[in-house]
Amino acid sequence: MLNKKGMQIISNLRKDGRMSLTKMSRDTHIPVSTIYENMKGFEDDIIKRYTCLVDFSKLGYNVRTNIMIKMDKKVRDSAADFLLKCSNVNSLYKINSGFDFMMECVFKDLKGMDEFMEDFEERFKVKSKEMFFIIDDIKKEAFGAEPDIIDLLGS
Repeated sequence: MLNKKGMQIISNLRKDGRMSLTKMSRDTHIPVSTIYENMKGFEDDIIKRYTCLVDFSKLGYNVRTNIMIKMDKKVRDSAADFLLKCSNVNSLYKINSGFDFMMECVFKDLKGMDEFMEDFEERFKVKSKEMFFIIDDIKKEAFGAEPDIIDLLGS
C-alpha cells in the first residue's frame, strides 16, 4: 500500500500523464526530487505502461464492441495467443460467470467485425458469445485520477 505522497503522485499521473514534475510539485507540495524517485520506483511495478487515450472514431474506427466468449478448454490457450496478436483486440481479460474471455475490439466497420468473428468462431469452435456495442464513452480510466479524494482511495 502506498503512503499519501505516493498516492498523490499516482493520482496526478492518472489525471494527466504528461504533467511536468515541476507542476506536480507545485500542486502537491512534494519536492521534485521525491516525485522523480517515487516515479522511478513505481515503474514496472505500479505503473505498467505510459500511454494515451485515443478517440478511435477520429481515426476511422467506428465500431467498438465488448465480446464475451466461452470455448472448449483444449483451445483456450491457443485462442488467447491468437487474440494477443490480433490488432483489432484493444483489451483482453480472463473472466468468470460462464465465459472464458472478454475482449474490447475496434473495427473500421461492421463488415470487418463480422469477418473477424466468423474466422475466430470457426477457428476456435466458440461455444457461446455475447456482444455489446460501445456507443459512447461516459467515463474511462478515471479511478484514482482525482487528487482531491486521496483519503477516500484507501477505503
